[in-house]
Amino acid sequence: MAIAVNRHGIELLEYSRIPESELASDTYKPLLITFMVIRHEGNFLLVHHRERQTWELPGGHIEGTESARDCAVRELFEETNQKVESLDFRAVLKYRAPPDSLIYWGIRHGIYYGTLFSGELTYPVPFQENDEIAKILFWDGKTDIGYIDEIDRTVIGLFQDGSI
Repeated sequence: MAIAVNRHGIELLEYSRIPESELASDTYKPLLITFMVIRHEGNFLLVHHRERQTWELPGGHIEGTESARDCAVRELFEETNQKVESLDFRAVLKYRAPPDSLIYWGIRHGIYYGTLFSGELTYPVPFQENDEIAKILFWDGKTDIGYIDEIDRTVIGLFQDGSI
């Protein structure tokens, strides 16, 4: 049974707190994406994705031989113009995608994995709008801001209660 399902039918099946070094294992293949829970003054950094018209955690596709950690640093900067002093590896996430849901990530359906990192943002810099992200905000976890991806909302909740 899925922990969460988003409006595209993507299911978050499970999460595992493992040492980051275990990501190299064949157990977590294909490892395709990474996400970050970034906080500033107790609020969560969210991005508004232009194409999907949704608030999401920053993150994206792991490219080529890039590590999940390197992807997290790159995606955070590309999407939000932000940098954090350090990122903590939190968990590996297991997903299932229905047919044709993730064509833009190079798979059409099936099981895949992602990673979750967290960090604290001390000094936010001004956001620069880009082709992918229309705006960012620091969400208090309560205020109605519109549609937040169900999986990302669930991950934030798991982060808040200390599960991941």
